[in-house]
Amino acid sequence: MRLTLKYPGYIDVTYDAEGKILEYHGGPIHITNETEQNATLQAQIDEWRVPFEEFSSEVIGTTEVELDQTTCQEQECQ
Repeated sequence: MRLTLKYPGYIDVTYDAEGKILEYHGGPIHITNETEQNATLQAQIDEWRVPFEEFSSEVIGTTEVELDQTTCQEQECQ
């Protein structure tokens, strides 16, 4: 599967010494089908994808219950 983005973006963030955000700016970058793809970069991505897909497809556990995460920001959850 190849992911196609039409509006990827960027964001620049400046933090203070305590890690609080001082300022930020960014925006979308419009990419069309006419945007030329860098063949060298795509070859590297295709090469890096193989071990990542193997790693990400590994089953590390199963569950018999629904893992509802709607309350995780408010209380302990599964």
